[in-house]
Amino acid sequence: MHHTESKKRARSLWEFPRTAVTSTMNQAGLQFHIEENDYFGTLATVLDLVSQDLHKKGHLRNAETLLHQRDRLMCLQSEYRIEKIDSNSRIPGR
Repeated sequence: MHHTESKKRARSLWEFPRTAVTSTMNQAGLQFHIEENDYFGTLATVLDLVSQDLHKKGHLRNAETLLHQRDRLMCLQSEYRIEKIDSNSRIPGR
């Protein structure tokens, strides 16, 4: 594969995810998903969509990696939630 083709292909891999994430994960949307306790599930859905797109384009290894991360996020979704850290209880130096 020619270097220019490789750069175009790499760039096209990230066009879909960037668009999907920026349109669904703006600040208000992010806050909504955290409050509704479905943040991890929402991210898992985005990864699943990106994985499907990569699979269609023949990037099977990358698609499988995202599916693995999707599954990990679904475990987090079922067992954890995000809570805002009180600024007084933060660990010094972090």
